[in-house]
Amino acid sequence: FYGVDEMIESLGEGGSALITETLDRHFTTMQGILARYGGVVNKLDTYAIGHRIMALFGAPEAHEDDPERAVRAALEMQAAMEAFRAIETPQGTFPLRQRIGINTGYVVAGNVGSPVRREYTVMGDEVNLAARLMAIARSGQVIISRATRHWVADLAVCREMDPVRVKGKRAPVSVCQVIAVQERVHRRVRTPLIGRTRELAQAQTIADRARRGQGQVLSIVGEAGVGKTRLAEALRDYCQKQGMRVLQGTSLSYATHSPYHPWVELLRACLDLYGDEPRSVTASRLLAHLDEVAPRLVDWAPILGQMLGLEVPDNVLTRSLDPQLRQRRLFAMVLEILRIEASHRPLVLILEDMQWMDGASRELLAYVARNIPADPILLLLIYRPDLPPEAWMQEEHCTTIALQELPPQEGKELARTLLRTQTLPPPLETIVEEKCKGNPFFIEEIIRVFVDSGILTPDEDGQWRVEPDLAQLELPETISGLIISRLDRLPAPERNTLQVASVIGVRFGFDLLHGVYPHRVSQRELRARLEALEEEGMTLLERVSPVLEYLFRHVLVREVTYETLLFAIRRELHRKIGAYIEEHYAENLAQVYDLLAHHYDQGQQWDKAVHYLLLAGDEARRKYANESAIAYYRRALEIAPHDPRAVGAYRSLGDVYRHVGRYEEALHCYRQALDLTDAPERRASLLRRIARAYERQGQYDQALEHLRQAVALLSKEPASLEVSRIHGAMGWVLMRRGEYDQALEHCRQGLAYLQDWPEDERVQRARAELYHTLGSIASSRGNYDEAVEFHKESIRLREALQDLPGLANSYNNLAFIYWQQGQYDQTSAYLRRSLEIRQRIGESYGIAASYNNLGAVSYKQGNYRQAMDYYRRSLA
Repeated sequence: FYGVDEMIESLGEGGSALITETLDRHFTTMQGILARYGGVVNKLDTYAIGHRIMALFGAPEAHEDDPERAVRAALEMQAAMEAFRAIETPQGTFPLRQRIGINTGYVVAGNVGSPVRREYTVMGDEVNLAARLMAIARSGQVIISRATRHWVADLAVCREMDPVRVKGKRAPVSVCQVIAVQERVHRRVRTPLIGRTRELAQAQTIADRARRGQGQVLSIVGEAGVGKTRLAEALRDYCQKQGMRVLQGTSLSYATHSPYHPWVELLRACLDLYGDEPRSVTASRLLAHLDEVAPRLVDWAPILGQMLGLEVPDNVLTRSLDPQLRQRRLFAMVLEILRIEASHRPLVLILEDMQWMDGASRELLAYVARNIPADPILLLLIYRPDLPPEAWMQEEHCTTIALQELPPQEGKELARTLLRTQTLPPPLETIVEEKCKGNPFFIEEIIRVFVDSGILTPDEDGQWRVEPDLAQLELPETISGLIISRLDRLPAPERNTLQVASVIGVRFGFDLLHGVYPHRVSQRELRARLEALEEEGMTLLERVSPVLEYLFRHVLVREVTYETLLFAIRRELHRKIGAYIEEHYAENLAQVYDLLAHHYDQGQQWDKAVHYLLLAGDEARRKYANESAIAYYRRALEIAPHDPRAVGAYRSLGDVYRHVGRYEEALHCYRQALDLTDAPERRASLLRRIARAYERQGQYDQALEHLRQAVALLSKEPASLEVSRIHGAMGWVLMRRGEYDQALEHCRQGLAYLQDWPEDERVQRARAELYHTLGSIASSRGNYDEAVEFHKESIRLREALQDLPGLANSYNNLAFIYWQQGQYDQTSAYLRRSLEIRQRIGESYGIAASYNNLGAVSYKQGNYRQAMDYYRRSLA
């Protein structure tokens, strides 16, 4: 705090009493606040521009929520400075100002000093960082470190700040300003947890194992409304009290093909990438974060950025990676980031509604799940029982808790607890047992209906009285029917608001809801309606910062509400939502292609639907999310099978099918595309793709027939690079058939064709592939010197292209040539060069193959110990 020096200078010695009184009052106020939150004043000393209080939370006495206590105390301390804003003196008014920095971490704590005088204190880098944060804060600010932010992420409303450079730190430090605490975030009127004692105890035991470093996967499985989320919430509370950090991602019914949808939500929270700021700003934060926690991952940021929808330009390492290699590297990065975070604080990763999870997310989940047994990580999966089990779920560290309906007595106990009564009226007991059949959500909803409608009323003694006609009342037989009856009882404005929100989705932002609302309504009125819906138990306030966002209390409420809308109204709302997203995400459309495709599809705005479905398919291909890409392309073709864009859609769909080994479906797509185009170059390209699908299956005659058709098709057409690609493909197929002379001839024709083309990247790539094929042909014939020369020319071109995967393959091929000649030193040299590149690009399968090959060379040379070491590395 500062401002005292100005008072001393102006008042002089005559003002000492007033100055002392002011300082004493300030210190007493701050110490009182700190003490109330369990903090201890450790030091009070002078600072460069004022005085400094150092307070400790967690030493000498620790609490499970010390970071939260510190943040709350800091905000209250700043609020208390209002009393010191204008101190009246004979020389005028003087303000005291205060700034606060908070850091969390391990310190050296204890009594230090001489035998004559000792004092309890703390020392270390974390203490220094707290002082540095205080120094960069402005008057009235509370600045916290990334470490503190992790502990209060669910509580604090923060304003992101640019990373700052501080003394003693090599890289910029991630910081943010605390604005407030969100008392209403995740404000949930929770159903009491009844009848799940055994399941909760089992879940807590599993969580304890994970916390101790024995990674676990826990699946909570059950029908809708049976209490999966409620059990997960109880476990979440337990884990947070044990000091674990909880991160969550939710799959959505309308985002089943959005690649990595739940993981994006989870990882953004993990990396502190909040807010709706421009992608370039968020990308800078990502780079700063990686540089701080794992500098070795910075070069791979473009791959993670692509997943998160951020603008991080490719570099030498990432530019040449194909989608499959990018996905492998992405998986390794995600696992490493989670491990780093878990090393600071054990993690709980909640993935909810997994039955709607997209294929790429399931693949990433399988990778993470298989690799966490030695990490302090708990994977908590929540889903309905119609999801087929995965093979990895049978591993030893994986457990499934299958939730069933509550037994009759526990169902009645839940009803009594909800009504806060010891006894239920007999007619209500019968309904709870016979109608609700032990489903907690059904029990809660039916009691809500009875209370809201006046069928259940409390008497003066607090006992519940039932209207006499309850026995004759026609009750809905399903949860859906019960929700509809509750919707019917809502006032029209609240019901309309809920219906519009249901078209947006389970989660809906306030700005989007207001922007597409079909009638004029003020923001104030709309917020009042949402507050009323919260009181009715229909929606929940999810967060207030950086954007105001709500969610439906249960996914069933959203589903049923959506179905109550007339089709024409739903269609119009979907169109308005699509237009709103287009306008407000104009600079970031790639991140929302899937949402735009969904809303324009449901809105039957077919031209835009096809446009965004195709873009979403292309984006999914780039992310190697093949299942999603297939779904998007197929839907586009269902809508517009004869649209001019269908040729490209069929071709792209065929490419994905071929890549995943579904060759018959690939061939069908290519033939459909052929039927829709007369353009010679496009037809030739499709014929080459058909040939590739046949070649992959070993059907060389069919492959050659289609390649010959392609050559004939282009023989009278203007020059096209497709000609050289076709010759290269024919050379490869003929080599596989053992017809080496013809194979060489076609490759040479391809090279000759390229002589007249300008030397751009496309031509260099085509020539590199042709020389690679020539090297393979020469090697197959035993012409090793010629093969070496061809491969070296391919290497020269690939070096110019910075094609790292291609270079790794070329070096491996050279090694094989020297192996065939018994030149083992040369073999090892090229294998190591291939290994070095594969390690740089993180190609795990190639790394394993390189170590295996090096092991074989060492074995041949009689170096058995070295061979064993290489083989072990290959297995690792």
